[in-house]
Amino acid sequence: MKRIKKTTLKFIMWVIAWTIFYVYVFPQDSTRNIIIGVTIQSILCTLVLGMISGQIKKVFRKIDNEIH
Repeated sequence: MKRIKKTTLKFIMWVIAWTIFYVYVFPQDSTRNIIIGVTIQSILCTLVLGMISGQIKKVFRKIDNEIH
């Protein structure tokens, strides 16, 4: 669980860094659109990562059941 939390924290920090980068690099009228796009991408990435981690957990549970 600790490893997963660390990775999620790193991912959140990375997303924040990218949003800041976009805001400063593109100081245009389309900054809002870029931020919205980044947030949507981050939400999709978190969902995908959650699905992958869930599948990995299932695999580990199967292995545990086989061992015990």
